[in-house]
Order: sequence, then C-alpha cells, then structure tokens
Amino acid sequence: MFYVMTTSPNRALGFVVATTSVVAAVLGGLQTFLHLSDQAAAHRAAAVEYSGIRRYLEEVIANYSSNGTHHDVTALRDRFDDITKGSPAVPRRIWARTEETLTDRT
Repeated sequence: MFYVMTTSPNRALGFVVATTSVVAAVLGGLQTFLHLSDQAAAHRAAAVEYSGIRRYLEEVIANYSSNGTHHDVTALRDRFDDITKGSPAVPRRIWARTEETLTDRT
C-alpha cells in the first residue's frame, strides 16, 4: 500500500488505494469484533422457529375444535417462551421502525 504511494506517478491514485486498504482492514476488524455473522445466524434461527409457530397456529385454526383448545394454547405459549429465551433481542431502533411501519398500515 505505501509502496504504491511512493512509486506511483499519480499520487492521488496512490492515496485512494492506501485509504481504501486501511478502511477495508478497519471494517473487517470491526465486523469480527462485533460478531455480526453470529448475530445474523442467531436471528435467522429464531425466524425459522417463529415460522414453525406460525404454521402450528395455522394448523390449530384450520382444525379448530372445542376439545383441544386449552391444550393447544398452552403448547403454543410454551413454544413462544422457549424460543424467546434463546433468541437474540431485536435492537430498539429496528423495533421502533418496524412498529411505525405496521402502525402506518392500519
């Protein structure tokens, strides 16, 4: 990177190359430090679990009978509790933005 700055006849190009290299290194280190890929994987896993709950709820509604309702609601609540315990928290600003979008739809 510094070799390009000293040997290149176009110093502006050398400066751009050097700056880009430094920024890429800093951003790569920051991404590693913040564990962004791990957070994304945890959110993806939680989404899969919540999708399972949605499908289960659709099945309960489709096969509605007065006999098993209490059992189904209890099982659904237990699944929600289990998933919530193991799921990462959604950042407050994303939660607020989503809530605002959903409020605007109604």
